[in-house]
Formats: sequence, C-alpha cells, structure tokens
Amino acid sequence: MAYVVSKALSGRTVKVYRESEYPVPVIFSTQYQEQGKTVLELLANLGAPEVNLVTISDLHWEEDLSPWAHGSVLASTDHFTGGAPQYLEFLEKEVIPFASQHLALDPSTLILAGYSMSGLLSAYSLFMTDDFPYLVSASGSLWFPGFLPFAKEQGIKGSPKAVYLSLGDTESHSRNPYLKENASVTSAIAGLSREAGIPTALIWERGGHFNEPAARLARGLRWVLGVMRGEDIKIESRKTPDGV
Repeated sequence: MAYVVSKALSGRTVKVYRESEYPVPVIFSTQYQEQGKTVLELLANLGAPEVNLVTISDLHWEEDLSPWAHGSVLASTDHFTGGAPQYLEFLEKEVIPFASQHLALDPSTLILAGYSMSGLLSAYSLFMTDDFPYLVSASGSLWFPGFLPFAKEQGIKGSPKAVYLSLGDTESHSRNPYLKENASVTSAIAGLSREAGIPTALIWERGGHFNEPAARLARGLRWVLGVMRGEDIKIESRKTPDGV
C-alpha cells in the first residue's frame, strides 16, 4: 500500500503516492479526474518497476494547459487562455519542491505524463523545459492551433532521454479542421524527436479519443520506464492512419 499525502497548491490538488523510500523514477501526471491509484495498478499489471507518482488535478483544464490563447476550436465554450508556460513554472517551483519533501527525487529520472490536453503539455514541455527527461503524451491534443510550427521554430530544449507519443487510430477521423490534423502533427513531432537522436515511440492505439485513457497512459509509462532500464519494451501499434 502506497503512502499517500495530498495538498492544495495554487488552488490545485497535488497528491503524492510513495511506493518506495528510495530514489526510484517519479511520474508527474496532470489529470482531468484524479486516477493515481488506477495508474499504479495498471503499471503493476504491466510488470513495471517500482515508481513513485505525483498527480495534479482540480485545475482549469483548458486555461492552464493551452500553450497560448486561441479562440474556440471544439465548441463555443472553449476557453484557451494560454496558461501552460505558467503551469510549467508551477510544476517547477511548487509541485516538484512539495514532492521532494516526501520522496527521494533523482532529477535524471523524472517523467512528465499526460492524456489529452495534459498530453499536449508533455509535448509542449519538450520545447520549453529540461525539468523532465522522460515524456509521455497519450492521445495528446497536438492538434492545438499553431503547435507544429511552434515546435519547428522553437527546437527541443535540453537533452531528453525518451519521448512516447500515442494517438487513437480514429482520432483524426473528424470534419474539424484542427482535429483531423492530429495524426499528422503527432507523427511530425515524433519525427522532430527522432531527428534529435532521442529514443522515441509513436504508437497508434485502437479507437477514438476516449478509449482506455488510463491504460494508454500506463502503456506509455511502461515504455519510458523500459528505456530507463535499458529494456526493449514492445507496445502493440495499429496500422498508421491514412494520410499520415
């Protein structure tokens, strides 16, 4: 049973799951609905090594995780205000120090992992900070307007050790002009990572955006943990979607 401690930081809920008192890898995962226990159980079922986990929830999802302000994309209620730079600073200056009070942190084994807009944050961090050497973007919202041009112009920050990107193989089956580009953008981001010499996985999952979010995230985490240990972890991938 993990030791669990929770604290409100800047209006968000930060929860630390300590499975080990030793400096094992630490996962930082921003979640729409807190699922720390589920993720740890899935990792155990996948034969993952021992990890510690920090979840962040109860945030303003679109506001905090959008890299810059933009008008409506999916619905008239969209509220993309561009808070991701400040959110990365929040992780650096508040979340990591809080976690270090309860965990033995080794900065070389920190993982930033997320799904949907949180997956976009992981991909965005690849070009913004070197705080997290391992990155997991599961079904990331890489369709976000302007993200690919930004990534190409900005360039990769630091020396990441592994990048995992996944997307459902039907997620780009959309009439929305942004969503329909998600597969090609995700593939292009994987290409930038590979060109930089970073171990990179690009996995096409079965189905749409809402199929098995926690399981998709866990598979990505298992892969980067394998890279960390020098293991060749095989993750089943579907056929590359048409048009990519």
